[in-house]
Amino acid sequence: MLTPQYSLRRLLVLVTLSAVACLVVGLAARGSTWALAVSMGLLSGVVLLSIQGVMFLIVRTFSGVLDSLPQAATNKSSNDHQQA
Repeated sequence: MLTPQYSLRRLLVLVTLSAVACLVVGLAARGSTWALAVSMGLLSGVVLLSIQGVMFLIVRTFSGVLDSLPQAATNKSSNDHQQA
């Protein structure tokens, strides 16, 4: 089964953490120094996870495209050995 299992508890925790993050960003917008530092930390984490996701998609795409190339080269070289 590939569908994720979400429970009400997990969703409530996610909503609570999102609300706290929004509160901290709001405090940072009002000029609180500690909230600005925490907001920058959260932003850097989001940026790093986004870069990792993009790199994963690039590698996955190229691996799918290049997966068929070695098979064709292997079949050609084995046919050369059989003819000799």
